[in-house]
Amino acid sequence: MFRIQSSIAVNAGITLTIQPGVVVKFDSGRALTVNGSLRPLGTVAQNVYFTSIKDDNVAATPMATATPPRRTRTTGSTSASRRES
Repeated sequence: MFRIQSSIAVNAGITLTIQPGVVVKFDSGRALTVNGSLRPLGTVAQNVYFTSIKDDNVAATPMATATPPRRTRTTGSTSASRRES
């Protein structure tokens, strides 16, 4: 599990590759801005998740709450920006 505590950006011309089974959790108000490429290598058996630190349904954390916020699961590539709050 990777915890994003500060907003981060993938610059133009750069590709961020996320390995199968990785969970990326964002602190409140933090964002991942993709100006380059995002390449999540998730599979049906090993999804890649982008979610909130408060989401206890994927990789439970001490900061989790009973009501999880929205979450994104991906098995393909994208060039879009993503923000979780």
